[in-house]
Formats: sequence, structure tokens, C-alpha cells
Amino acid sequence: MVRGVDRFLLGLFSLAVAVLSLLVFALAMWLHPIVFQRLVPWADGDATRAVLGAAMLLLFLASARFLYLAFRRAAPPLTVDQRTPFGDVRIAVDALESLAAAAARRIRGVRELEARVRPSESGTRIALRVSVDGEAPIPDLTQALQAAVKEHVERIAGVTVQDVTVHVAGVAASRVGRVE
Repeated sequence: MVRGVDRFLLGLFSLAVAVLSLLVFALAMWLHPIVFQRLVPWADGDATRAVLGAAMLLLFLASARFLYLAFRRAAPPLTVDQRTPFGDVRIAVDALESLAAAAARRIRGVRELEARVRPSESGTRIALRVSVDGEAPIPDLTQALQAAVKEHVERIAGVTVQDVTVHVAGVAASRVGRVE
């Protein structure tokens, strides 16, 4: 309820600022210079009118952006939808990303990782961006990552994983203690 009131007030304020900025822009640009000088005594010359007009145009653009943000519809969260005999099941993409990351963290040699899931008609696509420790051979490590993530997500979530793409972004420095 409060969020709706805030959005309404933002929209109302943005509309008022947009109308006011357009009015001042029109006065600054198209009013005769002598009439403009009488209305705005501190404005001395064409340069002031141009600066005022440009400022009002920028203010109008900002208020139009806020007006759009106030009344746009939020995009529905991405989900993978399944139909079961008992009804529909919707699994959030965030949940699938967490499952993929949990499976990838179990693989020895993975230091840092980021998982992205893209649902599609033919199956779910998973992209992993990882940093490895440099101890294990990268081809073996990436193959183990792909197999583990695919198996874990399919087993736990019950979705079909079309493919798992692994991007090795870097090799992290090994954590070896210094001996003095």
C-alpha cells in the first residue's frame, strides 16, 4: 500500500515538474527578448536564455524518466514452469542458480564462481563463470563441473538441463603459507 502511494506521489511530482519545465523552456526559447527581460529581470541576454532553456530541457527529460519509472509495470520474476498431476510448479531462476552454484562449489579446485540460468523451450541452460586454483587440469575440472551441476540440478529441481557452459575467468593464487 505504501509503495503504491509513493509511486503515485512520484508520478504526480514528476508530472508537475515536467509541465513546469516545459513552460519555462517555452518562455525562454520563444518569448520575445524584451518581454522575457521584463518577466525575468536577472536574465541578461541570449546566453542566459540558452542556458535556462537547456537546463529546463534536462529537467524535463529527468522528470519524464521518473514518470516512466513511477508507472511502469514490474517484470515478472523468471521461472521454470512445470506441470504435474497435482498442479503447476514454478521454480525461480534464482533458486536454480543457487542449486548450480552449490553443486559447483563441491568440486575440488574451484575458487570463485558465478552461476547464471537461462530457461528455454528445449531445456534450461546454465552458464558458470569460475576461477580455478591451478592445481587440477582445467579440462578435467570443467568436465567434472559440467557433469556435477547438470546431475544436481536435474535431480533436485526436476528440470531438463540442456547444457552447462563453463567459462574459466582466471586462476586464483594458491593459498600457501609462508615459511620464514
